[in-house]
Amino acid sequence: GSNLNTIINTSLTEWLYQYVNKDLVSLTTKPSAYFPGYLFFVKTNGTGNNEYILGGKYGLTTLVSPDSTKIIYNEIINDRLESFLFDVKTKKNTRLTQATLSEKCVWNKESTFVFCGIPQKLPNAPYPDAWYQNKTSFSDNIWSINASTGEFSVVVPLQDQLTTPIDVLSIKISSTGKYLLFQDRYSLTLWKYEL
Repeated sequence: GSNLNTIINTSLTEWLYQYVNKDLVSLTTKPSAYFPGYLFFVKTNGTGNNEYILGGKYGLTTLVSPDSTKIIYNEIINDRLESFLFDVKTKKNTRLTQATLSEKCVWNKESTFVFCGIPQKLPNAPYPDAWYQNKTSFSDNIWSINASTGEFSVVVPLQDQLTTPIDVLSIKISSTGKYLLFQDRYSLTLWKYEL
């Protein structure tokens, strides 16, 4: 706590940050369906070797993999929410067959899979604004997405097992990698699922 380094100096204040790993922080502009968003990588060593990654995308929210080579993100295209996997090295963009908000996702430690709460139905709305403002909510199942192929597999069929809808929020993987932990946005109850 005694050695402080300035890693970026900007007059912009509306940033969402993600501590990716000891060398890197990602900065994404606060998202809105009505304004384009941008993602930057900022090196923690303060060298100023910062990098523009994505931008000009409406409703942009992002989640960077722990090894910083992949990003799951969403954006609004033709008034619809779309989700993508982006490979930072190759700049290859893969559109996913099911859409969700990246806030409903978590990467595994190895950066090979991302687990996401994916709505059974996704009504057209200005995302993420409508979800943030509680104007819409979801009934999710939890899926895994293979980061290499983009293939989906259902992990927790919540809506087949429960009588009430679960809108997944704050999803995490335990430090042992054995459990998925998440909250229900409706009730704020905490859930645990053994992988």
